[in-house]
Amino acid sequence: MAERDLKGKVLKLRYGLTTRVSERGAGGVYLGWDEDEGKQVVVRVPHEDLLDDDDFVERFLAPGHVPEGVPGLAAVLE
Repeated sequence: MAERDLKGKVLKLRYGLTTRVSERGAGGVYLGWDEDEGKQVVVRVPHEDLLDDDDFVERFLAPGHVPEGVPGLAAVLE
């Protein structure tokens, strides 16, 4: 699996990726900026070669759980 750095890319005409935080087996995690909301976001990007695995895609797209009342945690946007 080749690492790719998407820093500087814009996803869905909305999420500008500013910094790669980590790169692991399932994909990369980036800090970014939500142009629509004017807020900093964290974006998970799957590795392209895993997108043919239906089970992986289902797990990756499953809604995340964000506990209520924990300072510093944001909602899942998409």
